[in-house]
Amino acid sequence: MKNRAIINVADTALLSEFSRELVELGYEILCANNNISVLQENGVECTAITDDAPVGGDIGVKVEVMRSDIFAAILADRSDAEHISTIISSGIEPIDIVVTNFEDVKRLLTDEAADISNIFSDVDINRSSLIKAGISNCDDVCVVVDPSDYEKVLDEIKRCGEVSKETRFMFASKALSYLCNRDSMISAYLESRIGGVTYPDMLNISCCKISNLKAGENTHQIAAVYKKQGETAGNLCDMQKLQGSKLSFEGYNNADLALECVCSFDECAVAVANNGCLCGVGIGEEIHEACSNAFRSSASYLNGSIVVFNRNVDRKCALEIIKYPFSGVIATGYGADTEDVLSQKEGLNLFIIENMKSKGEELKGVNGGVLILKNKDINLTSTEFQCITERQPDESERKDLYFAWKLVKNIRGKGVVLAKAGQTTGIGGGQPSQISSFEIALKNAGNKSEGSVVAVDETVTLPEFFGLMKEKSVTAIVHPGFDDISKETVEFCNKNGIISENSVLNSADNGHCADANCEGGGDEAFHKAAVSRGGCFFLQINAQSLHFAVKVAELPNDGADDHGNDHGQGVDAGNGSAVNI
Repeated sequence: MKNRAIINVADTALLSEFSRELVELGYEILCANNNISVLQENGVECTAITDDAPVGGDIGVKVEVMRSDIFAAILADRSDAEHISTIISSGIEPIDIVVTNFEDVKRLLTDEAADISNIFSDVDINRSSLIKAGISNCDDVCVVVDPSDYEKVLDEIKRCGEVSKETRFMFASKALSYLCNRDSMISAYLESRIGGVTYPDMLNISCCKISNLKAGENTHQIAAVYKKQGETAGNLCDMQKLQGSKLSFEGYNNADLALECVCSFDECAVAVANNGCLCGVGIGEEIHEACSNAFRSSASYLNGSIVVFNRNVDRKCALEIIKYPFSGVIATGYGADTEDVLSQKEGLNLFIIENMKSKGEELKGVNGGVLILKNKDINLTSTEFQCITERQPDESERKDLYFAWKLVKNIRGKGVVLAKAGQTTGIGGGQPSQISSFEIALKNAGNKSEGSVVAVDETVTLPEFFGLMKEKSVTAIVHPGFDDISKETVEFCNKNGIISENSVLNSADNGHCADANCEGGGDEAFHKAAVSRGGCFFLQINAQSLHFAVKVAELPNDGADDHGNDHGQGVDAGNGSAVNI
């Protein structure tokens, strides 16, 4: 009985060479109409499927290879004598190799002009069926979906007379992943067409491996990096290596953190990350200014760090880069006048990501599942911060508050960011309390804390926090607010004189999901508040109704705090009136 292979592919790379060698090895080639011309033009002997038997039903190409004789030839169990007898008596010979693959569905899904019918095209229905049939009988049939595997198929046939069972199983697994990959991307596309669903009932995540990594976070771990299918260009997994070696597991972690930071800014921005921590960030009107700010703010942590630029690296930046032992530099590009500078640095790994973008959502593995977090950018500008304290933040403070607030979302575990003059002065996080994180940030800042502002990722209610602000001359704070600022916060600010010296400004999303089906509802609001001497003023802005309400709380003269210290004025935040504007 002659060995046979059926071919129906979209990717014709290496197809003619592969088919010709199969013929030389004694295989008969059955070929779908869409591949006939390619093989015949290259002198490969083949049989058109439609010439093999008549097509039943007048519905055209949709049934070109969806015929019982074709599937019987693939699905017949070679170890079952009855199967073999049945197909032979029907004039059907077994098919040993199924060669098929699809159009690039990613290209179709990202083509705005593409019709949805193109995604479920005739030939793709045929190919899906062929793949599933081949997988169902991988004990006897080899399914090949990747042209890079042609050589292995030919090599095994030459050496062993057939493709080994181990290879058939391996290729079946690969084909099934290939099929699931495509279906997952189409599913995600259809969900996006529906709209209004933040978290679908079924989460289909499809990824393909980029490479194995030398180790995980620690040397006793193993790791690999995968690219999420369907992603458009501009992400970490699409970066181009310009010089040096590929990133390590820790390098990817650091690059991801720094990339998210610089993507938060329209201004020129540079971020430095090391050991999974943000070390420093700088912004500026020019990229070399942002570079200088970032390097100054993280001078103690540059060894082995990843640095990311959201602009092209110019010569001034290049001259700064080679002063430090970075493990990697990522930018949107490199000026022609930087090549002679950067090539001098031995072991410097350079990468390019054009059109950098934020990842938008984050998945974290947990025991038995995943957590998913969708990033929501508040898109505030420095001029939109509202403060009605007696001492208004000056223009530089407003800019620094905006800058710090954009960064603190990237700090895990009670995140705190100190900033001044377009650069971070101290960063703290990964702690069980705000005070611990603030103390770390202050320690990192040293005397640079004086005149800095601070951003915190949770509402600050601890009196000790404001005490440290006063002690270290931190002039303003931005932190998330909910329906009200706590009574304790206002009391402590007044009793300790913080309000006479500091502006306390609050602005944030209330943290509710915009999906009406999500627990917590769809109420999305920004709350901004401030404290001033002689009264407590809260300005609340609801992003949906644009209803403005100012709450004014009178300050009773209670004279003393819980420790008996007389500070004159206290506050009862619960006794106030609301004025609609």
